Amino acid sequence: MDAKENTEYEQIIVLANLIEANLMEALLKDSGLPFYLREWTDVNYGEIFSEQKGWGWVMGRSEDKDAIQTLYNQGVRGQDS
Repeated sequence: MDAKENTEYEQIIVLANLIEANLMEALLKDSGLPFYLREWTDVNYGEIFSEQKGWGWVMGRSEDKDAIQTLYNQGVRGQDS
């Protein structure tokens, strides 16, 4: 994704760890929804904040927000909605 496409994407879900990130990536690829996974990294502090802030987040279009949240709730968290 180039910088121009990135402007229409917003943070939708915070991912707790790499396992959630891998699951969401697979689910989103299968669904065909456009998305971007952004890993939380800090060059100076390494992974010191990952326990507080999570692994990273899913970015997607605002019109796909409900669909992405549903995929997360059903596919990752195992909830009905």
